[in-house]
Amino acid sequence: MSKEEHKIVQILEDYSLVSVPLHERRGFLSQFLIVSGYIICIAGLFAGGTLGSGMNISTAITALIIGSIILALYSSLVAIPSAKYGVSTYVLARHAFGRYGSMIVALIAFILNGAGWYAYETALFGLTMQELIPGHPATHWQVASIWGGIMMMITSIVGYRGINVLSYLAVPLMVILSLAGLLASAQMVGGWDTLMALQPPQTIPLAVGITITVGYFAIGAATQPDIARYAKNEKVAVGSIWAGFLLANPFIMFCGVAMLLATMYHYAELGLVGSTPNLPLAMKVLGLGLGALIVAALAQWTTNDNNLYTGSLALVNIIPLPRWLLVSITGIAGTIIAAIGIYEYWVPWLIFLGSFVPAMAGVIIADYHVISRLLRRKEYKFGPGTAYSGFDVAGLLAMFIAGYIATIPAISEIIPGAIIGLVLGFVLHIVLTLILEPLKAARIGKYVERAYGF
Repeated sequence: MSKEEHKIVQILEDYSLVSVPLHERRGFLSQFLIVSGYIICIAGLFAGGTLGSGMNISTAITALIIGSIILALYSSLVAIPSAKYGVSTYVLARHAFGRYGSMIVALIAFILNGAGWYAYETALFGLTMQELIPGHPATHWQVASIWGGIMMMITSIVGYRGINVLSYLAVPLMVILSLAGLLASAQMVGGWDTLMALQPPQTIPLAVGITITVGYFAIGAATQPDIARYAKNEKVAVGSIWAGFLLANPFIMFCGVAMLLATMYHYAELGLVGSTPNLPLAMKVLGLGLGALIVAALAQWTTNDNNLYTGSLALVNIIPLPRWLLVSITGIAGTIIAAIGIYEYWVPWLIFLGSFVPAMAGVIIADYHVISRLLRRKEYKFGPGTAYSGFDVAGLLAMFIAGYIATIPAISEIIPGAIIGLVLGFVLHIVLTLILEPLKAARIGKYVERAYGF
């Protein structure tokens, strides 16, 4: 293969396994809009609706702020090395978990994000379409899940460039919809003072509220390297992440809280509280109309193409097949799963993600910022000829132990599971490395990177 042919292949493959070249890197606006587009989605409204079903406005705001800071903090820390070296989450994980260990991590992320989370969002899209346009064959939730899932595959196949173009169009429109829903909520209950004073019929503890806030975007935050690798530098990546999480995340979830509280207040007989808060019905009741349909579709599109995109980057790290082919296979499989109806498990899924996934990010953060740079005094290297361990035993043990402990209900009821997983993953990786490295048991095996990143 000539150099020119290799260049074309890497552009089509979106630099899945190699560093993004400097001339392809993007500035703050591009990064901020993609991060915000990933965050602003119907899932955010649903998560906000979950808070609204058990929290008043002031308590929900506290949960949103704390949760968003947690997301921004660990997301930016895990994104810094990616922006520096221009590599994806799963190429980055080769140092923290070993080459074969990174395949295990990639498989977990693929199952949760590329298949599970993608299917989840697709099912929510179908539910939204059915509530907004009931009675039409094309908008029955299972049918809408199918054509919606196929639609969301398109920009994922194109890669960063396609996601970038869509985000420039969709993010401003999604902000307008959410603002319209917020204003309609205040108007429905008779003003802002009344809205702020509303009390839900049940109570969700603050710790659970923080976990829900972190949980609905736990994987997205942990896989920000997939976006940050296109940043011009570390400052651009960190700035866009903090701006996105402190502006877009509280905003979209607060709108969900307000819309559900206002609709419950005025239409309690509709039964809006269940295992899945019925935000589409709330949007319809608030009179958001056709605009809600259009922008809801865009909201799901900008989030779910990212889910599938990061899932494909995970799978490429395991299976040496073209990324576009893996996107297509994964997208079709996720769409089929969506049609089964998994959206009914919304709240347990959020809590599970909020408790387990940040452990992976904690290990990567510890490996780059502490173990590699401070203890071993070595910078990361990537590219053909780079030697990785086969398995980083300390990293893998830290992730699985931290993830397991974070899911124990007796513990997570006291401290949010997401915080437990993140902190324990970070601390355990350092401690286990200090214990196992003198015994020459911290890392086992060896893998030398071959041509073109595999």
